[in-house]
Amino acid sequence: MNWALQRDVALIPEGEWQKGAGHIAEIIAGIEADYVKARTPYAMTVEIEEDSQLLVARPVPMANAALYSTGLERVRYTMRKMRPDGVLPQSYVFAAPVFERLDDAFGQYAGNPQWMHDEFLLSAGQLRGLVERCEIQGDDRVGALSSALVNGADDIRAADDVVRASVSARMQLRIDELRVEDTQDIAEAFDAVADVSKGGMKAALIDSAKVLRAGRDAPDSARALGPADPAERLDALYSGGALVSRSWEALGELSRRLEKLGEDYDKATKVTTAIKAAGSLLAWFVRILGGG
Repeated sequence: MNWALQRDVALIPEGEWQKGAGHIAEIIAGIEADYVKARTPYAMTVEIEEDSQLLVARPVPMANAALYSTGLERVRYTMRKMRPDGVLPQSYVFAAPVFERLDDAFGQYAGNPQWMHDEFLLSAGQLRGLVERCEIQGDDRVGALSSALVNGADDIRAADDVVRASVSARMQLRIDELRVEDTQDIAEAFDAVADVSKGGMKAALIDSAKVLRAGRDAPDSARALGPADPAERLDALYSGGALVSRSWEALGELSRRLEKLGEDYDKATKVTTAIKAAGSLLAWFVRILGGG
């Protein structure tokens, strides 16, 4: 628990508390925003570098608005793009349960970062399942909503110590249960995305994969793998997973560009491999981070 942040919440004047839960949630969001800006001077985005046509991670200055509120509004915006008149078009009708879940979350739990974090990730998993089963088409609007949900969950973890601690505890439980095959699959997914990345992003993914492979010679019956320090394994999974989650939209765009050009077969093959690996990895992370 961050005591400085809790102190600032406790010092909110009594008169403000009497104005209702919605009002106080806005004040607390502002306090959290100040805390986040002090602790996190930049956010991260993954883009395609035009010259190399590879993925790179770029720092983005923090906006003045509360990071949490911005994440929520990004999801609302992408929902409106898919449901412009308040009714889902026929092509998205099978996504109705996802929208019902999100509408319920916004209506009842918008002031609860932990709940919104979990609902975002569970909704992202539902959406991805619909696309995989060909019940809806994975077009740009669906991709934008999926990215907004995963990135919104990232932002909530960055903005809230309690949520981050809860997620870390869940991840550690799942990490302790990893088999040799699981660890190897995750490391290979990091490598696949690194193959179509460059610079610091490529190095970070390769380093994360190396940490996970440190225990690759352990017997198949081993439950806990990797370095002696479990915090190092947790950090490798968390940081590598965050990069992959933010790469998803860029990977799709890169694949479309290469398909139009009809050139560089080797790179196109690597991008396809990265998309498949990233998709499997994201499903794994959604289950972990969403508590499912």
